[in-house]
Amino acid sequence: MTQRTRTILFISAVFLFLIISLVSVSYSQGYRFDFKKKKFVQTGGIFLKTKPPGADVFIDGKPRGKTNFLSGKLLIKNLMPRFHEIRVEKTNFFSWQKSLEVKEKEVTEAKNILLIPKNPKPRLLIKGIKDFHPLSDGSGIVLFDEDKKKRILHFPDLISPPTTTATSSISQNASSSLEKFNNNVYRLDKDGYLFKNEEKLTTRTFNNFKVSPDEKRVVLWTNYEIYLLSLSPKMTYQGKTFELSFLTRFSKKIGQVFWLTPNYIIFRVGKDIKISETDTRDHLNIVRLFHFPQGETKIFFNQANKDLYILNQKNLFLVNIL
Repeated sequence: MTQRTRTILFISAVFLFLIISLVSVSYSQGYRFDFKKKKFVQTGGIFLKTKPPGADVFIDGKPRGKTNFLSGKLLIKNLMPRFHEIRVEKTNFFSWQKSLEVKEKEVTEAKNILLIPKNPKPRLLIKGIKDFHPLSDGSGIVLFDEDKKKRILHFPDLISPPTTTATSSISQNASSSLEKFNNNVYRLDKDGYLFKNEEKLTTRTFNNFKVSPDEKRVVLWTNYEIYLLSLSPKMTYQGKTFELSFLTRFSKKIGQVFWLTPNYIIFRVGKDIKISETDTRDHLNIVRLFHFPQGETKIFFNQANKDLYILNQKNLFLVNIL
């Protein structure tokens, strides 16, 4: 081997060593080569949190592990900066799917994933109930039987029979047009505009509303559409405004709407009872929890113990969702 050959081999080895070292360092710092863009880019990540925990996570169709069995958390690193298809699954639960964008050097979060159980079994509480209304103090519901007699079903007492008289004041709608939250009073005026104390929050009218459990948002609805109103005002050149965003629309009439959690709502539309997330990135994950083909259906959700009351064909049912 000549001196020239040895020199060329040595230089080649050094050059190869430098290339490998550079690639290794870049890889360890999260850089990857993007063949579409034909350049090195820095990766990002996705942080997920699910309830219940222990859910299987798929990114772009490939398994990427389970959320922690205690905390429900999972951080997936070194993802190329682009949109990724995320699917979360757990046996006996509806799957959750969404396309989320990952940006360079950033972590995209989806930390309010609630997996809804499939085929929950309602428990029959009482027969012969014609109607019900919640008590204004939130302590129970007033039942009206076929003879127009009133009975109170207190929360969470479901073992002893309901009392035979109703002495507490009644909210005349399962989703009241007036709510008291801490020191604030929310109400719809006669025209359907929403007020917080004496401050007008909406510039269009609605049928009804519910304030979220954390008092950060309000869900409002018309006959066929559902909207979200942020209670954190934005300052513009026109003054203080409250952001109103469209959530979803249906061809059948919307009945009662309740907050299931601060990020999910449960509602009746037509003959169905459905649950929807409020994360409007990509499509909405909406599941049909129940379908009642016969008779009128009325629902009430007790936020304190997560119990759903369903009245259908004079039968009052109870099901725990979470």
